[in-house]
Amino acid sequence: MKKKIYIHPHTPSERTLAEALNSLSPPLNPRIKDQLITAFRQIQARIRDAAINQPSYHAHQTQSLSDGKHTVTLVGQVEPPSTLQKVMDIFN
Repeated sequence: MKKKIYIHPHTPSERTLAEALNSLSPPLNPRIKDQLITAFRQIQARIRDAAINQPSYHAHQTQSLSDGKHTVTLVGQVEPPSTLQKVMDIFN
């Protein structure tokens, strides 16, 4: 199963991310889950810095991890995803 999670300067919270990861069936490998949470913290910190320091600057960062059953992609960006991005996610 593929799952894409968008990260913005203040959303989602780490708790929301953990709930999304816990909802996967079969369960996500605990080591991969820990790595995703660590990557989430790093990406969100960089996106917050970009939003504060350079408001007109477009920052984008992606991290994908897989445990063989699931592929989770974290997409960090200052701007929310466009409608086109959401539609393209459905077909990917």
